[in-house]
Amino acid sequence: MNESFIERDCPLCKSKKYKLLLHIDPAHFIKTNLSLNTSVIKECGILNLPHIPLVKCKKCKFAYTKYGLNNRWLSVVYNEIISAEKSKNKIFQHSKRLLNLNIWNQLYSYVLKRDPSSFDSIHLLEHGCGWGDFLSVASSHGVDCTGIETDKRKLDFCNQNGLNVYSTFEEINSGHRFDIFLANQVFEHLSEPVESLLAMKPLLSTNFIGYISVPYYSDEKLQQSIKNIAHGQLSDKNLNSWEHLNYFSPQLLWKFINNCGFEIFNPTTDQTIPKRKMVNTSCYFRFNSESKSTDPNLHFPMLFYRFYQKLTSQKNRFVFKH
Repeated sequence: MNESFIERDCPLCKSKKYKLLLHIDPAHFIKTNLSLNTSVIKECGILNLPHIPLVKCKKCKFAYTKYGLNNRWLSVVYNEIISAEKSKNKIFQHSKRLLNLNIWNQLYSYVLKRDPSSFDSIHLLEHGCGWGDFLSVASSHGVDCTGIETDKRKLDFCNQNGLNVYSTFEEINSGHRFDIFLANQVFEHLSEPVESLLAMKPLLSTNFIGYISVPYYSDEKLQQSIKNIAHGQLSDKNLNSWEHLNYFSPQLLWKFINNCGFEIFNPTTDQTIPKRKMVNTSCYFRFNSESKSTDPNLHFPMLFYRFYQKLTSQKNRFVFKH
């Protein structure tokens, strides 16, 4: 490749050994992603870049892009190629609003079931809050909502609408830990997802509940997408090498979350979900029993967390979504 890219090893297990799946031609996802400005794409020169290879780790079988765009090209993608207007219009869709309401109902109900007295003192953190649509749903009496968003257009929009949103975790000046953590369609964008999730741990209360959702890419779906491309068909919009660096199957999402010291569970039944029963890539999670009792991250002071975040900030450049 060239200086326009940053090389990556497997983001889950750090292995350098991989199998090439295909080189992703942007023509396959441009036509299926209505949020992209095709006129800007033609003019900016991004189509002149080499096609980014999608690979699979030989050790853990995780699919990821072998290279990510450098900061210059990421800025072009997120500030020029992605249409802010088209992106913002998504939050007004009925399906998006209903999804947010359903997620919030599960999170809020679980917190109240765990501790009925906490209804007037709940602290929520959303990583990659976008235009603030979920924070707007959750904001109510007794619920203190905080968001992180690196896209300045979205950040300004959130703050103009009275939401408490920051561009970095270092800016959070909080004397409490968060009871609820949310990252909806975020971890597929991150260059170092494991380090990013581990960095959240000092901010979370011992009995917190979290929600993570990423695009669904089982082995079967990935192989079908590759086969479709080989036969000249368009891929789905999520097979997007400019924005999406990581492609999670249900089982590898389970492994990713569990290896970071958490467990996936059903908030209605309070039962943990074993790996063999993971069927999608949206889930609720909490600390596992070992993390609650022994994990030193739970006792890190905020000052150390901010220092750690500075050390890892250069590795975690890709934190956008739309």
